[in-house]
Amino acid sequence: QDLCVGCEACLDVCIYDGIKIIDGKAHIDQESCLGCGRCERTCQNDAISIDIDDYEHVDELIARIESYVNVA
Repeated sequence: QDLCVGCEACLDVCIYDGIKIIDGKAHIDQESCLGCGRCERTCQNDAISIDIDDYEHVDELIARIESYVNVA
């Protein structure tokens, strides 16, 4: 969060309501975030990175994304 300047560019591209601005910094809501990467690609300060540390949840993530879009 030290790299976040509070520009809200990530907030503008998040279609899952997965980001909140708190005290001028972006905070990821892990319950709402679907890990699509739009915010990561938009952030010009490299303040957001998406890492998968538990691959058992990849199928769950795919199912969550498929509830919004057809990923076939």
